[in-house]
Amino acid sequence: MSNKKSFEDAIKTIKGKGLKISSIQQVDGGKNSAVWKLNKNGHDSYALKIYPIENKQTRRRRCFAESLFLKYISGCSIKSTPKLICHDDNENWLLQTWINGRKLKGLNNEEIKEVANFIVKMNGPEQSDSIEKLPEASDSIKSAEGLVKSLIQRRRKFTALKASNEIEREAHEWIESELDKSFTKAREEFMNEKANLNHWNFNAGKFA
Repeated sequence: MSNKKSFEDAIKTIKGKGLKISSIQQVDGGKNSAVWKLNKNGHDSYALKIYPIENKQTRRRRCFAESLFLKYISGCSIKSTPKLICHDDNENWLLQTWINGRKLKGLNNEEIKEVANFIVKMNGPEQSDSIEKLPEASDSIKSAEGLVKSLIQRRRKFTALKASNEIEREAHEWIESELDKSFTKAREEFMNEKANLNHWNFNAGKFA
């Protein structure tokens, strides 16, 4: 089904549920979906996301996966996340509450702590039963070797990019002067202890 047909189906269904829409604005789409901002009488706003047709090679059902994740994250006591309103996995669309934000030009220590706290809350031990029901991410990591390989690949991709501003140049210098040495040392220690980590369940975030 095309994005246009999915969009028309979504708007018809949303209006049928009694949601009165005063205006519709298409915004820059994300990597995996086209996005529209739906306004309700100048008050509440919603994000309508239209997903591409299921990838037959990877069998990746993006709409289904995101709807499950939004339901999961709503039970993690995290306020700054969108709420799922409704969705249609067959027609590949999802409606969620709109959250105003801004694009970061850099990260300070407080923002890094916020990211870390978000990850901790999302993977807390009290969520272990629920998290096991989530579908695996396309880039999920399930082994110590996989973690090391992923970090190396991400480092190579970043450093392959030419720095275009002062922040990026500083990032390159920091990676080469500080991170590489720390990572090499941690990698050696991590791999030496690999045998002691075989009982760790990376998917559930708990000891098996």
